[in-house]
Amino acid sequence: MREEIFGPTLSILTVADLDEAIAFVNERDKPLALYAFTDTDSTKRRLTAETSSGGLDFGLPMHHLAVPPLPFDDVGESGMGNYHGRYSIGTFSHRKAVLDVPLS
Repeated sequence: MREEIFGPTLSILTVADLDEAIAFVNERDKPLALYAFTDTDSTKRRLTAETSSGGLDFGLPMHHLAVPPLPFDDVGESGMGNYHGRYSIGTFSHRKAVLDVPLS
């Protein structure tokens, strides 16, 4: 839980309650993804409002990668913008503003 995990391994943590889960997330660097296994709407709302992560999935880890219209966002130390589908173009391109004002 000190380094980002890029592979088939998924860390699963059990917490006493929602407050402990939110505190755990917020006490560390922003995670690339947060996966929560809950059907409770109030829990989903709190996790959405009270935490920040690159992606937030409820019930099915990494499923957002299978949905091309959803961006996969980086935040914090992982910050590189977002990518996946059409979002990759903006992230991996450099748009430069050019202003040309005539001198006369």
